[in-house]
Amino acid sequence: MSASLLVFPTVGDGDRAGCAAGDVSSCFTTALDSARPLLAAAEPLRVDLTSLRGGSPAFGWSAKAATVSGISRYRVTRVRAARTRSDDRLSVNSTWVTPSWQLSVDVTYHSWARNGTITYRAPARVRLTLGSVLTRLHTELCATRPVRRSGSDATDPPFHIEFRAERMSAGLRFLSWLEREDVEALRQLTLFHFRHSVWRKIWATVRHSVGKQLQSIISG
Repeated sequence: MSASLLVFPTVGDGDRAGCAAGDVSSCFTTALDSARPLLAAAEPLRVDLTSLRGGSPAFGWSAKAATVSGISRYRVTRVRAARTRSDDRLSVNSTWVTPSWQLSVDVTYHSWARNGTITYRAPARVRLTLGSVLTRLHTELCATRPVRRSGSDATDPPFHIEFRAERMSAGLRFLSWLEREDVEALRQLTLFHFRHSVWRKIWATVRHSVGKQLQSIISG
């Protein structure tokens, strides 16, 4: 996926004033609405997955590419910012609905500085409804970087991003009628394969791209 497809246009002076005044919901909505025509023009997005492969000698799998349609339908439904200086958390609730599926993401961002290092923590709840299957995922993303040095020649320090696998929980629910034994067997198989094979390879693939986007957003 080209990183340029994910960069929002520059926010105007009037919108920037609204952000400075603390109207974070308006700020998010304005930036996303400004980017929506670019996202719509780029559909369907094509994601290169040639580096994803895995399995065992008895069963192997690989992927070449994936296409994503409907990205311009993404909506930020609610943004809440903390109102005290000691609490800088920012909560974002969003939905992404297409004719085939619905994705809901609730994320709370929190950051703090200690011993020359800035830490960003983002617990997230994800719900994906695909046809008659509902998948729920609770996870946490943690990123750290050194405090940026002052001076015009200073460069943005690199991010170190960590996925907290030990804090992950997942659930799979079928919305249509199936036998209980079939549902439980498929649920256990899916969770085992996701935790021990698929996610590690996906995370290794997207880590660099996520880091660049996170650094771009936080650095302004």
